[in-house]
Amino acid sequence: MLKFKIEKEVGGERQVVEVWDGDLLVASIYPHEKSIGVVSKFLRNVVVDDDYPPKATIEFDVNLKRG
Repeated sequence: MLKFKIEKEVGGERQVVEVWDGDLLVASIYPHEKSIGVVSKFLRNVVVDDDYPPKATIEFDVNLKRG
C-alpha cells in the first residue's frame, strides 16, 4: 500500500508530497502555478480517464531500474 508524507522541498519553500512504498521513496509530487509534477524513476504507466470527473491514474513499478 502506498503512503504519503508531506515534507518541505530541499533548499526551497514549497511543500512536497512524498509517495512511499514501505521504506522506499517511489515518487515526489511538486506543485506548480497551475499543475503538479510527479518525479519518479519507477513510473510505469500513466492513464488519463475521460469520464466525469476526469482522473489520472499513475502506476509505479519498484522493480523498474532506470538510470
